This record gives sequence, C-alpha cells and structure tokens, in this order.
Amino acid sequence: MLYTQIPFREDDLWVMSQLFPSMGAQKQTVILTPEPFAGLEAVSEDVIQDTITFIKKWEDRGLTFIVRFAHEMNGSWYPWCQKPALFVEKFRLFSEALHAGTKYAAMLWAPNLGPGYPYKNGKYEAKCNKGETSVDCFLLDTNGDGTLTAADDMFSPYWPGNEHVDWIGSSLYWWGRVYPWGENEMPSAHFFHDTLMGRIKQETGEPIPDFYPTYSEKKGIAMIITETGALYNLCDTEPDTDACKVNIPNGLINPAFEFDIKSTWWGQVFSLEGSYSTFEAFPNIRMISWFNVRKEEQEVGGNTVDWTTFADQDLKDAFIAQISLRTEDKKQYWITDEAKKTQSFGSRVDRVVERDGVLVGASVEWSDWNFSSKAIPDRVGYTPKR
Repeated sequence: MLYTQIPFREDDLWVMSQLFPSMGAQKQTVILTPEPFAGLEAVSEDVIQDTITFIKKWEDRGLTFIVRFAHEMNGSWYPWCQKPALFVEKFRLFSEALHAGTKYAAMLWAPNLGPGYPYKNGKYEAKCNKGETSVDCFLLDTNGDGTLTAADDMFSPYWPGNEHVDWIGSSLYWWGRVYPWGENEMPSAHFFHDTLMGRIKQETGEPIPDFYPTYSEKKGIAMIITETGALYNLCDTEPDTDACKVNIPNGLINPAFEFDIKSTWWGQVFSLEGSYSTFEAFPNIRMISWFNVRKEEQEVGGNTVDWTTFADQDLKDAFIAQISLRTEDKKQYWITDEAKKTQSFGSRVDRVVERDGVLVGASVEWSDWNFSSKAIPDRVGYTPKR
C-alpha cells in the first residue's frame, strides 16, 4: 500500500524512484493510493494522463498496479469527501484512461465502512440541511427527506458503475461502539462479519447497507479489505477529550488491555471459525491489509492511535499465530509457510529510504500487513489487455 498525492509531489516521485526498481524486479503488486489533497478539481485530464504515463512506465518494468483513487470518499475527514458528483466524474475519467493506457492496471473503489455515517462535525462534512439545493446534497439525500442523516445510503451516491470498477475495497476498523470515537473498548462480537453483511445498526437505529452482498457478491467483483485495525488511543497529546477522561482514570491505557482489544479484533478479521469464518463467509475477499501504523488521528482529538501489531513482541507473536491458522482441510489461507519463514509479510524492512536525514519510505515485501494465498483474479467481465 503506497500513499501519494495527486498530482504527484516531488517527494512522491522521489520515494517511488527509490522503491520501484527493486519491487519491479520482484514482479510485485502496488496498491497505489493517490490522494487529491488539492481537491478533486485539481485532478484534471492532464494530471490523470501524466499519472497513467507514470504507471505505464513502471508497469513495463515489472510492477502491477491496483489504483485506489480518492479512498474513503464517503467520510468527512478529507478534502475529497462527500462530493459524490465530482468524485464519480473523476473516478470514471481515471478508470477510462487507466484501462486505455495500461495492460494490467486495475481500479479499486474503496469507501469507508462502518457506523457513524455521515460522520457529523468532520472538517469536510457536506452541509445538507432542509432547503439545500446543491447537486451533491441531492445525491446524498438518498431517502428524499431533505437532509443528510444516518438514514441515507452511505455508498450508492459514489458508485461509478461496474465498467469502471475492477476491485471492491473498504476500510473496516474497530473504532469503538459509538461515534464520535476515542474510548478504548473491546470489539463487539462478530462486528467484522456483521458490518460487511449489513447487520450493524447506526446509533440512531438505521442499519448500514449490506456492503459485501451488494457490491462484491452480486456484482461478481473481487474484494480487498484495504485498511483494518483496532483503536488503541494513547491519549498522549489531548488528554482532556471526553474519551480520554474515560480511558485514563479507568486504566484503559495499558499493554494487557491493548493486547485484548487487538487480538479480539484480528480474531474476527482472520477468523476460520464456523459461520463467522472470513474464509467461508466472504470468498471474494482476496487480500486484507492491516494498518500497521501509529499516528495522530483527528477523529480522536489529535491523540495518537496505535494501530500496530509489531511494536510489542507478544502482540507480534500472537498475530503471526492467528494468520498461520489452517482450515479444517489443512489449507493455509492467510499466509504461506515461505512467507512466514522470510517474514516477507510486512515485518521485514528491506531498505529504509531517507532524504536529507528524514525517513520518507521503506521497501517491504508487502506494505502494511497484506495477506492472501489466493491468486489475484481478473474481475468478472473485465479482461485486461494481454
């Protein structure tokens, strides 16, 4: 998983120039996530064509690209969020150019999935009150009641059409029980499975849409969990937030509880148990990417959230044990023995990339923690040019 801006910045180009030669030599796949922080308006046809030309150059040198353009577009935390009309327009333009200009590159459509929509009070929340007549508010108001609420469909306004989507993706985290988030809480039972199936309700009582059946199963499109993890809020910079006033005095910031939160979550994500087995319930899921990062999150008041599994050896060992589980017929689903031997699934850094003494990137066999022993398929109905 590689995050860049679009248009590419000088730093983006430099980092990719350091990482891509060795990755191309190993015939690796890059999930490229171009983020339009300058706004969707800045993603012109010329910018798109320049991006496609760049992708084609590295495709010819051995890389395969899956492009996750303007991800989590239904959130309220990025400049491209909650602008469905322009998002769909730009996604289609990008998709057409990518399919015409490359042999194998594919488009990945990846909204945010889970309760909390429309994520009120986010910096880029659409202001769709009674009487608002903008095109975006018309599209977002899927139930026609004149406002944007949890009762509106969180996905359909952003759907660009089957012909423009080669992969389905979603960010599916355990952020907590109630939005706004921030309290360190144990994951609800079966939350991963039930969220994908549309069996989770918003705080207001409305169910979220059934994402996997509607967008992957019925459309016959393979799926990637593009980001996942379980919230562990360190309350290190803004301890006066409401959530931290719960976490700190109740002793909810400690290694033992961190282990319980994360291990419960990865037990759901990588489950092989019964009807809640990810292997059995979601056969179209071909890859899962654990967000193995510790970072400040504005959604929890700017405090640091530790999403990682590698910082603590006990966590790491338990995580590897989970993804090493086999199905009843002894099939190793999440990771191969060879990958485990070499630790090429994310814990081994092949090369650190520095510029002017600042860490700007790292080359790994799989970025984040990506797992799949399934072959990456062509999308049903889409045959890449060979």
